[in-house]
Amino acid sequence: MRDWAGMRYWLVGADTPLGAALAEKLSRAGVSLVLSGCDQDKLEDLIVSLPGRASYIPIDVRDEGRLAEIAIELGAVNGLVYAIDDHQAVSAEAWNATGAARMISSNLTGIANALGVALPIFEGRGHIVLLDSLAGIGGSPRQAGYAASKAGVRLMAESLRAEARGSALAVQLVTLGVPGSRLAVAPAAAAAEIFEHMGTPRFRRTVPAMAGAVVRLLHVLPGWLTRPAIAWLTKPAQD
Repeated sequence: MRDWAGMRYWLVGADTPLGAALAEKLSRAGVSLVLSGCDQDKLEDLIVSLPGRASYIPIDVRDEGRLAEIAIELGAVNGLVYAIDDHQAVSAEAWNATGAARMISSNLTGIANALGVALPIFEGRGHIVLLDSLAGIGGSPRQAGYAASKAGVRLMAESLRAEARGSALAVQLVTLGVPGSRLAVAPAAAAAEIFEHMGTPRFRRTVPAMAGAVVRLLHVLPGWLTRPAIAWLTKPAQD
């Protein structure tokens, strides 16, 4: 298990339901937090509710210039958790270029920007936690922008881990379901699983685990056989 005593983490996306739930888990474990997100009011409200020490830095992760300015403001941190999970269903019939570009920017490019701040602070030591999605495994209907962004996150995490092997830099990846679908996981439940995974030395975890096994199996089998099942699993749960 990881020793959380004296640790200070930068949690990006703390103004989201998942980020707030994860902040609560980390704070109760004794981690000092620096919370970031676009919504300053939510960050302020979250700080008041946390049991441990916390500060906040409002940022838009898509603003590379702003991120380049915050290293001094951020200070020394032991870890980076990137909890932003921007999702919008985008179909080929009604393509939304703005929405697709925004998801790629928030979910993937934002990580590159945040790492540009965190990695020099880590100096070869630290803890990076990233989140991808089952939508990024083989592709899913109406998920082109989201799936592309999350597949990129997975490859980024795998590449970082390959480079960090044998060093003091720890990289972890948690694969979540598809927001709003039958594979979705409630923020509190997802945060509990993510926090538990963070305390282990393992690289990868899928939440929910059984759904992950099913989706991976479906993408290995012939498409004509499995396409209806994948569409059913990833379509909005209310449909």
